[in-house]
Amino acid sequence: MAAIRDESVRGEGVGRRVRPVPAVTRAVAILRLLGRSEEALGVHAIARALTLIPSTCLHILRVLVAEGLVAFDPETKRYRAGAGLLTIAKGVLRRPGFAELVQPELDRLSRVHGVTAIGEETWPRSATNRREAKGWGGACAPSPR
Repeated sequence: MAAIRDESVRGEGVGRRVRPVPAVTRAVAILRLLGRSEEALGVHAIARALTLIPSTCLHILRVLVAEGLVAFDPETKRYRAGAGLLTIAKGVLRRPGFAELVQPELDRLSRVHGVTAIGEETWPRSATNRREAKGWGGACAPSPR
């Protein structure tokens, strides 16, 4: 697992650099790690995977548990992604997705130019590649007649 990087990131859609907030960056890294993990993890395993100081990791985990984003099992003293993440995801999933937004334009391109138009969404999928550009690309090919 890669260590958390403390570097400036591009603000979404604003064209300026945004100064990272270490506590937020660490909390997001913990959530991503727990989201990828097949099993619940202890504080030391999380801290080691993210190169965090265990006490810092514990304080962040306690807040994430209090907010319902992380679940804690007091018997095993392990943490896993919590059901509160579903509430956030549900709100995101209700919004129109990439396909719904670009399909009318792809249909127009196809109709006007007699081609098959395909759109592809790209975005950073992990903390290690967050500098990649957000946006979409596309391709057009002559429609078979």
